[in-house]
Amino acid sequence: MHLRHTDIDRCVYANRWRNRHACEKLLLAGGMLLLAVALPPFPASLLIAATMTVVSLVVARIPWRTFSRVLVLPTGFAVVSASTVLFSVSTNWQFEILPQAWAQAGGLLARALAAVCCLSFLMLTTPMEEILTLLRRAGLPVVVAELMLAMHRFISIFADTARAMWLSQTARCGYATPKQAWRSVSLLAASLFIHSLDRARRMEIGLAARGYDGEVKLLAPRQTISFAAVCAIIGLEVAIALLAWKGWRS
Repeated sequence: MHLRHTDIDRCVYANRWRNRHACEKLLLAGGMLLLAVALPPFPASLLIAATMTVVSLVVARIPWRTFSRVLVLPTGFAVVSASTVLFSVSTNWQFEILPQAWAQAGGLLARALAAVCCLSFLMLTTPMEEILTLLRRAGLPVVVAELMLAMHRFISIFADTARAMWLSQTARCGYATPKQAWRSVSLLAASLFIHSLDRARRMEIGLAARGYDGEVKLLAPRQTISFAAVCAIIGLEVAIALLAWKGWRS
C-alpha cells in the first residue's frame, strides 16, 4: 500500500503531540539531529534512532504503518549511498572492497538512519504552518517562507493528481505491456506538467482576487511552552550524549 500525502496530514493533526508547542518538537528533533552529526556513530546514532522511534510510536502515538512507510524511501537511498563507500576502483578499472570501508559505510548508514528518524518525527507531528511561523519569528525572509508554503501545497496537489491519473490509466490497461507502460508514463508526465502550470496560474489569480499583498497570513494556535517538557527533552539529550560518549570511550 502506497503512502499518500493525506495519510501524513491525518497523522500530523491526530497525533498525541498535536497540542504541544512547535518549539518543544523542534528542540527534540533538532537536538537529536545535532547529536547524530556531532557524536561518533556507534553507539550514538543507534541510540538516537531507537529513542526517536520510541518517542514517535509510543509517546506521540504515530501509527507504525505510516512511520515505517516514511522511513522506507530515505533509508533505501541511505543504503545505496553507503554501499558505494565499500568499493574502490583501481587504476586498471578493478573493483575491490577495502577492509576499513565497512566501518565507514556502517557509520554513514547509522547517521543517516538517525537523521531520518528525527526528521520523520518532526514531519509527522508538526504542521507546516507552525514551522513557518517560528521561522518567520526567527528572521526568515517572507519570500522564502512563501516559496516553502507554495512548494508544500503543490507537492500534495501534485501527488494526489499523479495518483488519480495513474489509477485511471491502470483501469484502462495502460500498463498491460511494456510498450503501453512507457506510453502511459510519458502521457502522465506531460499531463502533470500542463496541470501544474494551470494550477499555479489559477492560484495566482485566486490570490490576486483576494487582495494578496505579498504575504500570506498564517493562523497558528495559541500554545504555551512547557518548562517541564523542555527540561525533560534537554535531560534526555544530555543522557544520550553521556551514554554514547561512555560507550565510545569503552
